[in-house]
Amino acid sequence: EAPPTPTTKPSVLTGVLVEPNVAEKPVMASIIENMAGRGAARPQSGLSSAGVVYEALAEGGITRYLAIWQADTPQDIGPVRSLRPVFFYSAMEYGSPTAHAGGSTDGLALAQDRNFKNIEALGGPPFRRVNSRIAPHNLYITGEKYAALINSRGWGGAPTFTPWPRKDDQPSQTPNAIVITANFSSADYRAVFRYDAATNTYLREIGGKADVDAAANNKQVNPKTVIILKATAVAGKQQNGKPKTDIDIIGKGTGYVFQDGVVKEITWVKNSATDRMQF
Repeated sequence: EAPPTPTTKPSVLTGVLVEPNVAEKPVMASIIENMAGRGAARPQSGLSSAGVVYEALAEGGITRYLAIWQADTPQDIGPVRSLRPVFFYSAMEYGSPTAHAGGSTDGLALAQDRNFKNIEALGGPPFRRVNSRIAPHNLYITGEKYAALINSRGWGGAPTFTPWPRKDDQPSQTPNAIVITANFSSADYRAVFRYDAATNTYLREIGGKADVDAAANNKQVNPKTVIILKATAVAGKQQNGKPKTDIDIIGKGTGYVFQDGVVKEITWVKNSATDRMQF
């Protein structure tokens, strides 16, 4: 007899078991703003449903996100903001279409790479400006329309990147990493992750408040795994005279993986833009 058709399959993005047709969906990515202050970026939309989220410095101590989705299509995504080289190099690992609204001079130069699936959000529909935020912090797209846009450009194939190794949940009986603090710059951009043993996740705070998703009934962002990378960051100026922050993630360095309530020291390696980062 033929073997039974599997009812579930691991997502290459997260390792979570999903329906086989869901595991074949393309990944999609977007730059999401994180500027603090009234009328700015917070709370964002789409972060709680992302399979992987990168956070890194942009300029002036402000951090920004690259969020990547597959199994869970977010109700809404935004505010969509501009591209930086560190996010280009991360997105290239996945071969993912990446939405952004402009970029630094270096970021836009990299976006011309013929292998980069470039989605410029400033081009108009299906991206939209919402009335509840002031420009430029008000550019959004629904997850459904973003997925349709990707398919219309012929980028709807199954992911081809190598998945990271995954493991089952095994909460430690003696957790030793209860509170993780990432001091990117000022207190407004201090990221804190508090371990919740009941869900074996890390409840995220930003700027002293719960980091919630406006597109998911203000659900608090709570990843299963937190990875902190140490990388060289150098402040400088773009060709147009505006400030920039160069973060070098091509090469290798050290860091930490927080999982199951415990921490492990790691070495990370990434040999090229398209090379998968290994830990």
